[in-house]
Amino acid sequence: MSRISRKVAYISALLASTLVVATAHAKLTVHVVAPTPGSFGTTVFYEANAQNPDCANGIHAIRIYSAPHLAAVTVPGNHVETFINLPPGSHNTVVQAWDNCGNVAKQSVAVTTTKVNGVSVFTPSAQPTSPVHVTASAQGACAITAMRIYTAPRVNAYTINSNKLDTFITLRQGTYNMVAQAWDGCGNVYKRAFSVTVAPGSDKYLFAADGGLTEFFIHDGVVTNPNAPNPPPKYTANAGNGFTAVVADPGGNFVYAIGSNIIAGFQIDRATGKLFPMPGSPFSAVTNATRIVAMDPNGHFLYLAHVNPTFLVDYAIDRSTGALIKAAGSFAIPRGDFPLSVGTTSNGEFAYLTTGSLSKMYGFKVNPSNGAFIPVPGNPYSVPAIFAVTVAAGPKYLYVDGTTTGLFGVAGIWGYQIGADGSLTAVPGSPFTPPNEAFEIVQDWAGRSVWTLMCGAGPCLQGFGVTSLTIDKSDGSVESSTAVDTGNSQYSTIVEDHSGQYIYVSGQECGACRDFEPPPPGIVGSFRLSGPGNAVPLSGPLLTGEDFGPSGIAVSP
Repeated sequence: MSRISRKVAYISALLASTLVVATAHAKLTVHVVAPTPGSFGTTVFYEANAQNPDCANGIHAIRIYSAPHLAAVTVPGNHVETFINLPPGSHNTVVQAWDNCGNVAKQSVAVTTTKVNGVSVFTPSAQPTSPVHVTASAQGACAITAMRIYTAPRVNAYTINSNKLDTFITLRQGTYNMVAQAWDGCGNVYKRAFSVTVAPGSDKYLFAADGGLTEFFIHDGVVTNPNAPNPPPKYTANAGNGFTAVVADPGGNFVYAIGSNIIAGFQIDRATGKLFPMPGSPFSAVTNATRIVAMDPNGHFLYLAHVNPTFLVDYAIDRSTGALIKAAGSFAIPRGDFPLSVGTTSNGEFAYLTTGSLSKMYGFKVNPSNGAFIPVPGNPYSVPAIFAVTVAAGPKYLYVDGTTTGLFGVAGIWGYQIGADGSLTAVPGSPFTPPNEAFEIVQDWAGRSVWTLMCGAGPCLQGFGVTSLTIDKSDGSVESSTAVDTGNSQYSTIVEDHSGQYIYVSGQECGACRDFEPPPPGIVGSFRLSGPGNAVPLSGPLLTGEDFGPSGIAVSP
């Protein structure tokens, strides 16, 4: 058979099999996000998701064929996100998926690759919601040494020393004239300009760590129980005493729940919200992992503090499966101290850790290629608070909350300006005194506001609410505050929506919190943000189905 005949036969068989799949297994679908048909350099980015709401056992695997019968990549689960090197020429590639019910589906993508020097941009789509997934590759006269994304003139959103770039950028609604730029080892610079209009839209799912992992749906900031009037969906793993913390990746594909000595990873079915254990899960963590955990906003690393011994470490995230691999970051907390909180700047460039016994704060520049921690100048910083409970870092400023005279002493918020090298300088007027007792501080990723959860003086059994404090962008001082009374709803954890339009909270309904008999039920809720960031009640409280409030929540796009 001639080469042309074999090619015709392959295409005919492919079309026939596609028609059979579409007819017999219409519910199994493959959605290719990138690449779209077109011309690129020889390093091409692929992202695809597979879904079948009728198959309760989920997706088995996804494979990319770079040519007939030539499998370039095969990954277990419902998601693939990777770069593939293709020689110059025309390629009829195929993305194929298998579910665990015996069904197969595929989608073909025609691409042309060239040796022309320059930058290829693969995502985002024309009107994404936040966070915006930006992927690009570059080739030059010499080897590419670095790539960078500018979201506006001289606004560096992300830089990596590589010829490939895959990151998530949290942006407010609006139009951005972006530039993907690359440098090669011979001093040449390559650029590709592209325009992105970020559409409105809230996150889709809320996860609560309350022993298990409880899931709620979100639409336009409104939290709902998909199983109402029954308890919401709950997922478990062999987690010892149960899950105490949770984080979700900015791509909306993975969620991680932290137990006493494991990290349980789940893949998210983007169509139904159902969770499936990712390959290799649960991942072993060092003995006595804590609830001190944070997600890299760029989607590449998970940060975890643990005791016995006391360390801050990070794990690299496989962008296709979500699997965790120990990364290069490791910091030994001095003997006699213990971790209290960890947080990152909005662009993920720096991570900060606060400790308890010695009231110290440590800053690190994170290497985006391997996750290594590079101490910032001035480490460690002494925090005047007796207990520096939470660290909240944003684009320009960092805040920590704590008390000045003991566990139930006078509350304070200490503010710092973040230097270009990650060093910290106290802002004018710091510390700031919020109304009533304040705890669990969160800063808006755009740097507009900080939010704290509050209660009345004493043992914090009354006077519950949410406080919004406006940030003066010129110097980082806190200018004014507004408070919302939440009645008997004692909220204790808070996170912000990636759109910057909503915040989500969890806690317990505290009508009988003085004696905890019967145990107060766990709850979640949401607030719409008005003006500079004032919280307006939107939904909730919704019952989690567990006694007492969740110890952590996370939201997923």
